[in-house]
Amino acid sequence: MKRLLLILLLLPVSVEAQIITTIAGNDTCGYSGDNGLALEAHVNPTFSITADKFGNIYFSDYSNNVIRKINTSGIITTFAGTGIDNCSLEEGLATSIPISIPYCVTTDTFGNVYFNSGMSLIKKVDTLGNETNIVGNGVAGFSGDGGPATVASLYGNTGGGDFFKVADNGDIFIADFGNNRVRKASASSGIITTIAGTGVAGYNGDRISADTAELYLPLSLALDHLGNVFVGDQNNYRIRKIMPNGFIETIIGNGFACIGSGGENIHADSACINSLFCVATDDSNNIYICDQYYRTIRKINYSDSIVHTIVGGGSSLGDGGPPLLAEIYALGMVINKYGNIYIADFGNCRVREVKYNDELAQNFYIRNTNVNIFPNPATTQLTINAQNKINDIAIINLLGQTVYTNQYNSSQIQIDVATLPAGIYFVKINGSEVRKFVKQ
Repeated sequence: MKRLLLILLLLPVSVEAQIITTIAGNDTCGYSGDNGLALEAHVNPTFSITADKFGNIYFSDYSNNVIRKINTSGIITTFAGTGIDNCSLEEGLATSIPISIPYCVTTDTFGNVYFNSGMSLIKKVDTLGNETNIVGNGVAGFSGDGGPATVASLYGNTGGGDFFKVADNGDIFIADFGNNRVRKASASSGIITTIAGTGVAGYNGDRISADTAELYLPLSLALDHLGNVFVGDQNNYRIRKIMPNGFIETIIGNGFACIGSGGENIHADSACINSLFCVATDDSNNIYICDQYYRTIRKINYSDSIVHTIVGGGSSLGDGGPPLLAEIYALGMVINKYGNIYIADFGNCRVREVKYNDELAQNFYIRNTNVNIFPNPATTQLTINAQNKINDIAIINLLGQTVYTNQYNSSQIQIDVATLPAGIYFVKINGSEVRKFVKQ
């Protein structure tokens, strides 16, 4: 407990400089708006999202059997699929070929886009809009190791989860959900092989050769720029890392599902996790997970392996405000080269963006060069000292509920917090500046 409290006290406060907004979708789920502003379009629940090197965003509209695109001007179009549910092996113009339940979409470093059609087919669309079959034969099962990837059978997940990704060199890594394996389709040879998992559902330890390790319904997958493959080992409640040397180890999760608490602001190997629908990395090799159970996005810092919630936990949409006060239901995400997070917000029928906000940051640093909150943790009384006058204060819990608000005209405030339940709270000062404290 002392270690947890110390971590909380030392956490950098960055929420003031970030906001969450909707970039596609409105208050009605549906399918409309092509060739218009994405903000005015109807969007169905989305499972997966990606970004290409040009700044375009792509997301899976699985229920309408299409992939949609938001360009850098905010215009939405249908990028692939005809709306007909058909796992077709046809190749040609992407907008003229039917696809089936596309739950996963991703890109490579060249600007090509990849998505699944059914459980055993991965397709590629090049920068000219031409679609080809790249992995799988369209028949769910397990076959083909050691042979051409295009004739192999997969049993990929069709219930959500980013189950394949493309490495910098073009290799495709696949979380073969139904076969309890991770497989690799080589870009140079076109051959598919198993790199992790034996096909037996289970867990038989770590720091062993990955091809001898048991996995249990690997649902999601991510890559970093160091050659590591991160696997959301769903029913083992772990994120596991397959290293370039072929060994596997758990890097996040203690093997137990979170019920209540136990996964926040502690070292990743001690944290519990739940409902691992997506895993992502950024250019600094930090790891992100979206946890459907808690409806949050959590970040694991590369530097210290500490787990922090960075988005979600609120009780309202929260557009235009701090990400920690927003309600999300994320089943997919991607982080671009600028550190912006794009979220497939399944439950809100929207595509969301979390980005650095210059105006908020400037306001924070100009107005608030010295704000102190103490004691932290607090038991009965919280004192807030500021260099400039405080006009109003609100205290908000992790559910996004305001539990205290008042007006002031002073640079030093004392607040009675004795009746607040124990937990983590945010103090919102003058409408924008946020501080975190722990109530014991």
